[in-house]
Amino acid sequence: MPREPEPSLNERQFILQALEDNLRLDGRGFDDARAVEISFGDAYGSVD
Repeated sequence: MPREPEPSLNERQFILQALEDNLRLDGRGFDDARAVEISFGDAYGSVD
């Protein structure tokens, strides 16, 4: 099975700097999670 390509040096540096700065691209805080919303479909076992 082929291996996943590794991030480039620039990508790696950006990720490490973002972690140090507690920066997230979506604007949430470092420890913030997304709100979870689950809706059940009409059929048994289905979820939207």
